[in-house]
Amino acid sequence: MRTHLEAEEASHQAVLSSALDRIRADLAARPAGTRSIVLAHAFVTGATGCRSERDISVGGVDHAPASVFDGIDYVALGHLHGAQQVNDHIHYSGSPLAYSFSETGHTKSLTLIDLPPQAAAPTVTRHPLPPDLQLPLARLTGRLEDLLTDPAHEPLTKAWLHVTLTDTARPYEPMARLKQCFPHTLDLQHLPTTIPAQATTTPTYSERLRGRGDLDITHDFITTVRGTPPNNEEHSLLQEAIDTSRVNAQEKETV
Repeated sequence: MRTHLEAEEASHQAVLSSALDRIRADLAARPAGTRSIVLAHAFVTGATGCRSERDISVGGVDHAPASVFDGIDYVALGHLHGAQQVNDHIHYSGSPLAYSFSETGHTKSLTLIDLPPQAAAPTVTRHPLPPDLQLPLARLTGRLEDLLTDPAHEPLTKAWLHVTLTDTARPYEPMARLKQCFPHTLDLQHLPTTIPAQATTTPTYSERLRGRGDLDITHDFITTVRGTPPNNEEHSLLQEAIDTSRVNAQEKETV
């Protein structure tokens, strides 16, 4: 568009400025008092974006100042998904649906503009969409058992969820268990609150293994990774796995 609009450079601001210069020139040739509305897909300085929007940067410059739209009675902007006001005559209507969990706090709405025939500022009214037309999004953070048993989370059974588990060890089949209570769970992260302690000195791999049995090595590995040693059940499973591995190895040697 830089060439088509004869913009000074290949930037978001320069192309928008060239387009608006043509619009203002057209308005100047019209009867006095003609009202103007511009619809634009732009990222205006001062507005707040979220992670679900496509990058529209050009040459490293993705913002344009509100002054680009000087002389226009009302500017209806698209691109940003959160409904917001840049100034009294520049607004984003926002997307009618949420596109990622970065929009969890958005109130989706329809924007009604009343532009009187005189040179008065437009009146902007936002009408929130009915709850049954919105996609409820929510984030939950905590230990798996707490999330599953806390009655305060019952209203979220119909919401699309992003869950962050803080259990020291990753629970067994957490997504399956979550979906029993929260069937619309979409994203799951495991970020333990307890970070395993790190040794002040790091021995070499051979030094860590010297004189140690397979069970001791696997015990230390689990303890280092998650911060707690294996419990009795895990100890039995590890011992069973090591014994089976030894038997398999012996069978291969005799074949």
